This record gives sequence, structure tokens and C-alpha cells, in this order.
Amino acid sequence: MGIPSQYVWCNWDPKITLPLMAFIYLVTGRYRRKDYHKSRILRKIWNYIVIFDFLCIYLFKVKIPLLIGKNVVCDRYVYDMIADLMYDGLYNEKASKILLKLIPEPDLTFMLDVPEEVSDLRKDDTKDSVNIKESDNAIDYLKIHRKAYLQIAESLNIPVIDATREFDGLHEEIYLRVLQRYTSMNE
Repeated sequence: MGIPSQYVWCNWDPKITLPLMAFIYLVTGRYRRKDYHKSRILRKIWNYIVIFDFLCIYLFKVKIPLLIGKNVVCDRYVYDMIADLMYDGLYNEKASKILLKLIPEPDLTFMLDVPEEVSDLRKDDTKDSVNIKESDNAIDYLKIHRKAYLQIAESLNIPVIDATREFDGLHEEIYLRVLQRYTSMNE
């Protein structure tokens, strides 16, 4: 439609915290990120540390493109990182609320929901592509993440769309939501 846009996945990819993670491992000799939940101190402070990384991600992937006039479509935005922290046993509600206050609320938000079995069938590389605990299988991971996303959606009043429907109907609903929001913002 000729609308200047940019798609981004705002996944947490440690940059600033990477040296800190290396330092923690060197000092303790045992704590890798998947083990941080075992440390009382790391459970308390890790969310605050991660906020700095996410603010950098937000700045480069979202804020700068917005400043140059693009519309930014964020895949999972900050909610992906919060769901990961829940899965890792590192979620801190107070820190997450601070993060949500530091970054702007999206103009339009919705979550696509599918049962974990459907998700696993659609994407069969879950076990290999994400940081799954050794004790979990792909279905366990997907169940925990789905529950986290639904909790996030409920707490933030984010509409949840059933994504098990036929693609054409789902596409039409999303297209109409986006178009309606875009036109209402530019009137």
C-alpha cells in the first residue's frame, strides 16, 4: 500500500549484558543463564539488568525507525522477553512494570493464540531454536510460554485472537484491525 513500514522482532539478544554474563560465569564457575534462577541474588536483580539491553533493542529497532517516519510492526515486542523471564524462573513483576513504563505502549496490540500442540506441528524446530531447559521438551516449553503470554494479555488487556482459524479469515481480521487503526491515527 506504499506505507513506509519496517518489521522487527524485538527478541532479547544480550549485548550489554553479555560481558556481565561472562563475568558471572567466570566468578561462580557454574551459573550460565539457564541456571540464574538457582541464585537468589540473580533472581532479584536479573530483570533490572535485562531492562538496559531491551532499551537498546527498542532504541535501534523501534524508536529510530519511528523517528525517520516509518511505521514499525513489532513481532512480540517486549512481551517475548517477559515470557522468557517467566519461563526461566527470573520474572520480577516490579521490574517488568518499570520496563513497561519506560517504553511506549504500541498503537495496536493483539496476541495470536494456538494450542501448544498446533504450534509444535506448525514449527517443528522449537527444541533446537530456543533456550529450552534440559528437563523440558518442546511441548512443555510451549505450554509454559503460552500460559505466560495469556497472563500478559490478560493483565494488559491485550485482545487474543484464535489463530487456529483458516488463514484467509485470520489474515482478513488482522488486516482490517491494522488498517482501521492506521487510518484513525492519520485522520
